[in-house]
Amino acid sequence: AHIPDENTADTGTASNQNKKQKQKVMEILPQYQSFYQKYPDLFGWLKIPGVQIDQPVMQSDDEKRGERYYYLHRDYTGKKSEEGSLFVENASSCFPQDNNTVIYGHNMSSGRGFGMLEQYKDPEFYRDHAQLQYDTIYETGTYQIAAVLLTRVLYQDEEGFRYYRFYNYRSEREFQDCVDFVKENQLYDTGIQLQYGDQLLMLSTCEYSKPNGRLVIVARRVDENAERR
Repeated sequence: AHIPDENTADTGTASNQNKKQKQKVMEILPQYQSFYQKYPDLFGWLKIPGVQIDQPVMQSDDEKRGERYYYLHRDYTGKKSEEGSLFVENASSCFPQDNNTVIYGHNMSSGRGFGMLEQYKDPEFYRDHAQLQYDTIYETGTYQIAAVLLTRVLYQDEEGFRYYRFYNYRSEREFQDCVDFVKENQLYDTGIQLQYGDQLLMLSTCEYSKPNGRLVIVARRVDENAERR
């Protein structure tokens, strides 16, 4: 499984109550309204052309359900599923959208879930599939993949940058910590540089070359609506 460790501090995360209050004043995009009415845990939608990923991204109120990582082993309808769903942690916010959104998915040998992301280990594949579409339920977004990482989940008391606890940055120093982490763990240089003010997206799945290994695709938002600091 690709579950992060549980005992690390969140960075700049809004409270759930504040998030829900802010979400009420936003209109859900027309293309997601009917899906949201059926499945109100819908958080966003991820589409990567040519990679067979065109799937909803879910978010569960784990505290209310009394079960952490509800969508780890359930499809978007809530039915038990070995494949699970693409999902974000309960702490993630889509309005206002976090500076960094981490989406989790199983690395299925069938290629389902995030299994197809294994192909990004090949720089040639990356060059042909370097853009993706990630929408929240409130806003569309286009992203350029900036790095392909091989990393791992850190032990509880281990020093180091935890990408899976990085939601927002409040200074150039905090952002630089992320940039340094990306440079240290990237498989190859894409030529794309992360810039202070970027809205980031990370796609995270298991990777089996090392204990607690993770394959992480890091992307920066490039559409005209992207917020700059």
